[in-house]
Amino acid sequence: MRARLLRMLGSSTSIYALGRVVNAGLSVVTLIAVNRLIDPAVYGRFSYLTMIGGFIALMAFGWVWTSNYRSGAQHSVRTGMRRGGVWLGLALPACLLLALVAAYFTQATTWEALYLASFPLAYGLFTVGQKLHASHSRLIANIAFAITRSAVHLAILLSIVLLFHETWALLAASLGGYLVAAVVALVIEQRSKSDETAQTLPRLADFRYGTGIAASALLTQLNYGLDKLVVNHVLGDEKTGLYTHSYEWLFFIIMFVFSIYNISTYPKLQRRFDRGEVTLATVLKRSFRWFVLISGVLVAGLWVIRPVFDVVISAQYLEVFQSLYFYNIAIALMSCLIAFHVNYAFQLTKQPAFQVVVGLVALLFNLVLSLSLVGRFGLEGVASATILAQAVVFAQGPLDFRLVLRRVLEVGPHRYSCTLVSTSIVR
Repeated sequence: MRARLLRMLGSSTSIYALGRVVNAGLSVVTLIAVNRLIDPAVYGRFSYLTMIGGFIALMAFGWVWTSNYRSGAQHSVRTGMRRGGVWLGLALPACLLLALVAAYFTQATTWEALYLASFPLAYGLFTVGQKLHASHSRLIANIAFAITRSAVHLAILLSIVLLFHETWALLAASLGGYLVAAVVALVIEQRSKSDETAQTLPRLADFRYGTGIAASALLTQLNYGLDKLVVNHVLGDEKTGLYTHSYEWLFFIIMFVFSIYNISTYPKLQRRFDRGEVTLATVLKRSFRWFVLISGVLVAGLWVIRPVFDVVISAQYLEVFQSLYFYNIAIALMSCLIAFHVNYAFQLTKQPAFQVVVGLVALLFNLVLSLSLVGRFGLEGVASATILAQAVVFAQGPLDFRLVLRRVLEVGPHRYSCTLVSTSIVR
């Protein structure tokens, strides 16, 4: 019994889970620092710019880390890092052009414009390394980079906000966390030995596949961020800060739990699916079963600990947090349902085009509904629109899965009927 316990504690998955707890602790301290030290209007402006920077990263560099991740297990991590660096360099002009356009339309200051140009590159470097380690199931290295980013982010945030200005603190902490973690990853991999020679320049197939996945991811992020964009456009920076921070707490908790399940199962499932050892229907049934179980535990737990938030969250953020509490739980759960259930079908079968169509329909529905409700119902109206838009994506799920199976796996509807029964009540 003791030997079995030691083996379990020493496994990569257990170490990864422990690392996630450490990283979560750093993130919680960061959230507390934000709601105690940062004004909602300042935080709203920072959140808005960072969201735009994330969109730029996906548009310019998204194809790099998705293509590299997909073929990452076929090469050493060092080779993948070298390829990723070259590909990022090729896409850098597109990033700078997009940042220039974004700076013009967001009326960014000089420093904000520099942030819009540099954040996507720092995020891209960090994500290339993290995705490569995930493709090799190197969970310890994966979480080590995440902890490095969170620790540096928190250190810069606290040091600058106490000495200088809160706006500088947010921008520098966000950028510095990703850059330091990316540099650490590069230094570690340069010290490793690899005699492997692989094609450095991207092939057309790499670009096409990566672009498709990046486009679907961009639409997903637009769907997730559209509510905040609408709030910023209609209600201003302060409401954006209040709305974003109220959501971050619950999304952090829920995504933290689901991400441990995802990172410990998805790479293995992808390899088994590629070898024909598991069917898509089996994957969907398993993911949905786990989603229901985990969601039930999370909802019960969040109901119990709700009074704790009244103590932790400062007065300037508390009212909005309380009014949107259950809205945000629903949004976070629906986001995880799409990410860890619906998107499995598109990623496993390498059919990002389906995901693009689904995301586009949800985006248009979300935009129209959000603009219609925000004026009359405020933040609650935007939150409701987001939930309904995610429900639309979920409602399309059975049809999308059927199309994927017919096109890719050439399986008739009679073999899929058992899956439709279990997925018709999920997103």
